[in-house]
Amino acid sequence: MKAVRKVLVRALVKEFYKANTGFFLVALGLVFGFLKTAQHVDLTSFLAVKPFYYLVVLALWLLYAAKTLSFVFTVKRLPNNSWLSYLVLLNPFKRLMLVLHIQALLFLPILGYSLFMTAITIQLNQWTSAVFVISGNLILLFAATYMLERRLIRPVDAKLQIGFRGFTNRLPKPFPMLFVHHLLNRQSILLLGTKTASLIILVGAIWIFEMEGTDLRLLNLGLLLSAAVNAAFCFHYHQYQQRELSLYRNLPIPKNLQFVWYGLSYLILMLPELLVFFGNLGLTIPTLFLLKSALLPLALLLFYHCLFYLKGIDMEDFIKVVFFATAILFFVILGRIEVVFISGLFLLFSYFIFQKRGQESAD
Repeated sequence: MKAVRKVLVRALVKEFYKANTGFFLVALGLVFGFLKTAQHVDLTSFLAVKPFYYLVVLALWLLYAAKTLSFVFTVKRLPNNSWLSYLVLLNPFKRLMLVLHIQALLFLPILGYSLFMTAITIQLNQWTSAVFVISGNLILLFAATYMLERRLIRPVDAKLQIGFRGFTNRLPKPFPMLFVHHLLNRQSILLLGTKTASLIILVGAIWIFEMEGTDLRLLNLGLLLSAAVNAAFCFHYHQYQQRELSLYRNLPIPKNLQFVWYGLSYLILMLPELLVFFGNLGLTIPTLFLLKSALLPLALLLFYHCLFYLKGIDMEDFIKVVFFATAILFFVILGRIEVVFISGLFLLFSYFIFQKRGQESAD
């Protein structure tokens, strides 16, 4: 069994970290490049006092777990790794313990940071938060172990498709979800990095508001900056639309419905931010204000998306538009202009561009 463990570590664990060196460099840059040790302690202390925010951390851990499972599933399909299917010959309990060890090694980054978070929560005597962190990690580890063990002992079917299309064929795939599946499977680093930066900005804005306790404009500014970070998805959505969604160009789908579909896509992408926004402020801020504020990032992302239907817009021009739009709106919001008016204006601009230039650009 010891020899099998060494071979699995070499074939799966070492190859995983080697193949994802770029991912870990980006993650380390985002997590430790912008935040010092004292700031990590402050952030963890804030999470310990408000356990609801652990759902954001858990969502990031889920994305990482999906990445580890996707890597192992892909590696198993390689011809030189067909021997992995023979793990079914091992004793079931010993095999499960072996796979648990492999999955724990793949989970080392999140288990290490979770241990740090647990230590801080215990120091603060926040035992509920400590139990939440420990139980959440254990549940995720055991669930990933079970899925990995089931897949490793399953024979490889050469007829099954590999990659994005093979994955989405087994999932519900309405149009608004197609780009989300693409990000999860093809651009997970972009998704993880963007969402991490966006949530840090939004949580910071909420934190400052709760310290001040009066100026609601801080919340709108947080959503504005969050939309600017998420604008990166608009460029990649446009590229994905040109490469993968050409079939939809010739289908008799009303343009109004297409516009709604794109809006739903960005709504799904903004769900982590909206859950944090409503979950933390839903009991203290009027619901109507929260709804009007939540419309701002959705309207801006739709507007940024529709910009690519204009001829002559490249990535450099797009970055300039996002920068200047964010800078101008920053002062507009400070000027106490009603945010629902801003959102409505950008929705009208988006709809007008989409109706006039959307089909022309697609052709």
